Amino acid sequence: AAERKRRDAAARAAEFSHSWSLGLDKDALVSYEGELWRVERYEAEEQQYALLRLSATNRHSSCSNRDRVVAAWDKVHPSFVDQDDPLACVAEREAAHERQSRSIAETQATNERAAKEASQRGGFLGLKLQSRVCLLGEGVWRRPSQEHSGLATIVDYFPARRAYSIKMAHAATTQVIGARLVSPVFWLSDDPGAALEEVIKAHEVETQRVKQAEEANALCRAGGFLNIPANTHVLISCAEACENAERCKVTHYCRLTQTYLVAVNKTIDATTRSISSSGQLRGGM
Repeated sequence: AAERKRRDAAARAAEFSHSWSLGLDKDALVSYEGELWRVERYEAEEQQYALLRLSATNRHSSCSNRDRVVAAWDKVHPSFVDQDDPLACVAEREAAHERQSRSIAETQATNERAAKEASQRGGFLGLKLQSRVCLLGEGVWRRPSQEHSGLATIVDYFPARRAYSIKMAHAATTQVIGARLVSPVFWLSDDPGAALEEVIKAHEVETQRVKQAEEANALCRAGGFLNIPANTHVLISCAEACENAERCKVTHYCRLTQTYLVAVNKTIDATTRSISSSGQLRGGM
């Protein structure tokens, strides 16, 4: 009789909490498509849960793909059949849902502010590697498909081009895109507002640095510099080296011949060549 009463209370608690599905903890028991599952994790960027079928959690063998599923948060519903006092958990479940709902709204507002700032500034410079971004403006046409979220990770930064190399979510390849076509997102940040302020400050510092670098490059365009230190980034611009200017890095300077050995970056491959110091090297960022 006591167990039946507890099960009835669990059913009432599930009914009360049917739509309070945000903020569920790892291993929380939930109902999805008429079956019981355990929460493996919450994926904040996609606002969805990764679930493990309850029957699979008791197996000693590894779980199959059929035992795992990813579901939108509003398709997942709390279950209380494992609680001693189900009705006592309802208020806590509502509070957790409300906290997560407020957090999502605040993060979304910060992301929208970041996109507005990015548009006004022509894009953010100096975003950290591994930062999460979303495609902005005409950049949305760079998505792998129309259904893609437009989320990506920064894997490289090219200040001279004001561009980033990004890897789209769930994609195997990278692509280079202008800084004006991406905006940072803060779904994984503990304090989105503070994180955005750091991005703005870093952009202002990097903008000033790039301006100074461009001014220094202009002074170096005459070429003919001797004894440039190793690992200095330079541009080659000469008929014997290449048809167009190439970005490269000094690896060695020979005092006897007054020539440089430089490493030329072409996509992933790198080659080395000997270049005269006379009128062929210019400064680079």
